[in-house]
Amino acid sequence: MQGNTRLRDALLVQLAQLYETELYGGPFPLEDAYKVGRGPQWDVFHGHLVLWFADIAGIASHGKRLAKISAERKAEFRRFAAQPFFSKYPEFSFIEERMRNADVPYLRQRIESTEKARLLIVEALASD
Repeated sequence: MQGNTRLRDALLVQLAQLYETELYGGPFPLEDAYKVGRGPQWDVFHGHLVLWFADIAGIASHGKRLAKISAERKAEFRRFAAQPFFSKYPEFSFIEERMRNADVPYLRQRIESTEKARLLIVEALASD
């Protein structure tokens, strides 16, 4: 049990550091997102992307306090963090494909950082 607690604490410290260095603040990569998301579904894609970034960053902002939240809140956070963006929203798979060949470094970095945080959240909340 103590090993799980130490592992969880280490994951939560990593999560807090990632939040402070990569997720907190900074501009939304709007130009990059528009390059790959333009088209009839732009508004829907943009809205879902903003919310996914905000949900994961919001959970990450808890840092070590995640260890002390209620079981109901943990279940809610697990649901939010259950899937990567393009798995959660498969209707945007064409955008993921566009990203492979597009010069969108800010969007790629934000998605990668958010995905790292998401994985840390999943692992930290699973170790209870």
